[in-house]
Formats: sequence, structure tokens, C-alpha cells
Amino acid sequence: MNDVLEKLQRVKIQNKTRLSKEDQQFCQIQQKLYDSTRNHFLSMFVDMETLHQQELTFYGKVQKYADRVYQQNLICMDKKKQTELMEKVHNHFIRTIISFFNRKYGLAIQKHSYERYISLQTLAEPVLHKRISSLTEEEKQIYREERKKCCKQKEENLHEVLFARIEYPLILDDIFSYLGGFSFQEKVEQEIKTDAKAGVTYAKYKLQSKKLSIQNLLCSKTDLWGEYEICLDSEKYKALLRALTFFDSSKEQVSIYDGWLERFVSFSYSGKKEKEGIFDEHPALGKKVVKFKYFKNGRWDIVFASGVHALSFAKEYLGYKEAA
Repeated sequence: MNDVLEKLQRVKIQNKTRLSKEDQQFCQIQQKLYDSTRNHFLSMFVDMETLHQQELTFYGKVQKYADRVYQQNLICMDKKKQTELMEKVHNHFIRTIISFFNRKYGLAIQKHSYERYISLQTLAEPVLHKRISSLTEEEKQIYREERKKCCKQKEENLHEVLFARIEYPLILDDIFSYLGGFSFQEKVEQEIKTDAKAGVTYAKYKLQSKKLSIQNLLCSKTDLWGEYEICLDSEKYKALLRALTFFDSSKEQVSIYDGWLERFVSFSYSGKKEKEGIFDEHPALGKKVVKFKYFKNGRWDIVFASGVHALSFAKEYLGYKEAA
């Protein structure tokens, strides 16, 4: 048993050492904020219970002559409400840490709820397959005992959630499990390439010197007034834009350039319109990616600074293979 605990401790230490100093400090600060908030509420619950008992004592003294004036249970928060509040505290802590790594490294790590990090037992509610009046006394007794067990377990779970304390290394274990042995940088590169290749699975693309033409990825249509517009909001399209950003920035920028988001992505049901010049040729202003052009038939041309860059992107991000 001691050997197992030592191994688990070594894993936690190894995970911590895989973090940068900045990431480590962020997690430690969030742990302190979480602990402080948690302790504040637990202390407040104790004070509220004390005040509630004082209120009940006072009400007992005035009940006979002021029953219609004084409101009982003015200071009250039951265990269920307390637990709901602590659930929010736990989940906020988890989301804050996961969101930090997702935002910083451009990843898509899943945000789990607090139940993943707290050991809770659940019992299935007893089910009646016929009316309780038709049950035998023995069946009624079994049903009551099962109900009693469930209620007791629920009470224990409320207590467990209320007083639980989550430690950030548990969340880091999930993060490093998600990385699967890769570094943060390696994992995001893997995801960007996977998403880019998936984006052109059903599209057709052609490479000609410095130009990459992609068909069947974008949708162009006419609006109510017969004016052409092109929808630039699909996830597959944005996956390609992100891959182009990553490639253009020599793998430094993990999210789409802000300038590209503003100029080449539409965030509503309507698309970029012809009168806005969307079908003109647009300078991309990149180091390796220099021009974009959109067409009314949905075609998208990407012009690179050189044929070498165009070929390199197609091979590395789209799985392009040169003809033998």
C-alpha cells in the first residue's frame, strides 16, 4: 500500500515539474483564492447556525403574544442551499484552471464538474412496480429500508460536498492525461493539424505553384435583395484559418489572427456581402500567407509568398501528397 502511495506522489511531483513557473504560480494563486472563499463560507454557515438558534430561542419567548408580528426562520439556510453554494465554488475553481490552460495554449481540455474530484457514492432509488397498498408487509418493509438508505446516502453526500477541498494537482492530473505524453506545444500542434485535415475531408483542393484553391468548404448565396454573400463562419473554415495562422507565425500563434477574425470571419447568420467587397482580392498581410480571394461559387484561393510555402502547408496540414 505504501508503495502505491509513493508512486502516486511521484506522479504528482512529476506533473508539477512539467509546468512552467508562471503556470505553477497561477495554480497556486487560484488554490489560495479557492481555499479562502471556501473557508469564508464554511465559517459563515457556522455563524448563521448560531444566529438561527438565537432566533429560535427569542421566538420561543415572544411566541404567545407576538405570533402574528414576528417572522420565524428569518436567518436560515438549509444544508441543501449551503451545498449548492459550495458546488459553485468547487466548479468555479476547476473551470478557472482549465480555462487558463485552454486559453494560453489554445487547447480544448474538457471542463469536468466537481464530482470527478470528490468521492461520492450513489444509490439507485427504489422503484415500485405496483401500488404500495398492494404490497405485502415484508415488501413494504424492504421498500422503506431502501428508501431510508438512499436518504442517508444523500445526506452523507451533501456533507461530503459541503466540506470537500479540491487540490489543483488533481486537476493537473486530468490535464496531463489529456496531453497524452505530449507537451502543451506539441498537443496544440497535433490538434491544429488534425482539425485542418478534417476540415478538407469532403472538400476538394488544388495546388498550383503559390496558390491553394479549396472548393466545397464555403457556402455562397444571395440575400433577399439578390445580392451575393458568402458565409465565413463554419468550424471547418475556421480550423483552416487557424492552421494558416499557426503556419504563418512559425507555430507561435495558436489562435486565428485578430485581423483575420475581423476581416474574414462572419459571426452571424448573414455572410460577408458583395457590396462590402468580399469577392475582391484581399491582402492577408502575413509572412508566408499573402492573399485571400473568395468566389461566388464558394471557392477560396489562398496565395502564399512562395511555392515552397504553399507545398509545405499542404503537406503538413492537409495531408497533401505529390504525384509520383
